[in-house]
Amino acid sequence: MATAAITRLRLCRLHFLPPLMLGAFRSRRQALASDGCLAADMRMLGARVFWTRTLWGDTAAMLDFMRGGAHRTVMPKLLDWCDEASLVDWQRGSLPDWDEAEARMRSSGCTSRVRHPSRAQARGETVPAE
Repeated sequence: MATAAITRLRLCRLHFLPPLMLGAFRSRRQALASDGCLAADMRMLGARVFWTRTLWGDTAAMLDFMRGGAHRTVMPKLLDWCDEASLVDWQRGSLPDWDEAEARMRSSGCTSRVRHPSRAQARGETVPAE
């Protein structure tokens, strides 16, 4: 069965939006060109919240993607760019719709480290009220 992976990021400041968008589009292009990537999508909510969802043939393909290319380049920068970051992945036959992705993030997601967490991030909330 395939692995669905969802991420949610919230920018600390709007001036990080251009480099985040550049990194996101490069990472999406990398994902779609990667062996094992079945789908890759992203969306913005407002000006600061950014979601991604991908579907991988297996977890090994997902990990190979994460460890290389544009994704590897942009990931360390998110520590400073974001005040909220969360992720969730699970076995699933198809790419979940956005409502299911958000529900799964709320129920099973975990936060990722950021250097300047929001209050919600510090409380461990993966999808705070926006």
